[in-house]
Amino acid sequence: MSNINQHPVWLVYDELKTVRLNLYYYQYQISRLKLIKRIFDITAALSTSSVFAGLWFWQTSIGNVAWKIIIALAVVLADVVPFFKMDDLIKQKSEIFSGWRLIDDGFRKLRISIEEQKKYNDDMKKRFHELLDLASEIYKKEEPEKPDKKLQSKCYEEVNIELPAESFFVPEEK
Repeated sequence: MSNINQHPVWLVYDELKTVRLNLYYYQYQISRLKLIKRIFDITAALSTSSVFAGLWFWQTSIGNVAWKIIIALAVVLADVVPFFKMDDLIKQKSEIFSGWRLIDDGFRKLRISIEEQKKYNDDMKKRFHELLDLASEIYKKEEPEKPDKKLQSKCYEEVNIELPAESFFVPEEK
């Protein structure tokens, strides 16, 4: 009997984990971008609000300095933010995230089929290759950028906690 760690089904499970890592990575990136956009929007809104500007706190010496900083920050953000094209970036990453979610669902279903049928047959291998083709299309849509190693590491740890090797079914070879 061959070594169970060399079974071809491990290709499915390794790719499942990679897809899940990509899914988490984009989820965190989108959340981060939305938070930054919200901070930009709130800063701009506060600086133009006469109600907010009229608060007693701004009349103190500390408040006066803080208010000037907020106004300066709002002016800078008003000029700089459009160059970041945050909405476009969020939309682009959301589309890629949706693609990874679809592929992740396909791998989840394939994993369940392997466990239910207690085998990894030719039909399952065909489905695996179809999912790989879909993943290739998503990779083509990704913009080349320097990966966030810290975020990748965090996602990798989460995937390994969620999908430990011992949680996968490996059929016996005949």
